[in-house]
Amino acid sequence: YPTTRPDTLKLARAVEDALTGVIWQDDSQVVSHDMAKRWGERFSTIITISEF
Repeated sequence: YPTTRPDTLKLARAVEDALTGVIWQDDSQVVSHDMAKRWGERFSTIITISEF
């Protein structure tokens, strides 16, 4: 895989920070991540949020 930015952990942190106060009160409430980098012809990010 290419070593391009952003890496998956930085992307996860950015999403957690952006959704703090919108979806959850604090990003410490996030209990699970399932991340994968996949290369294709177009860039996209898919975020699914579900309640436990």
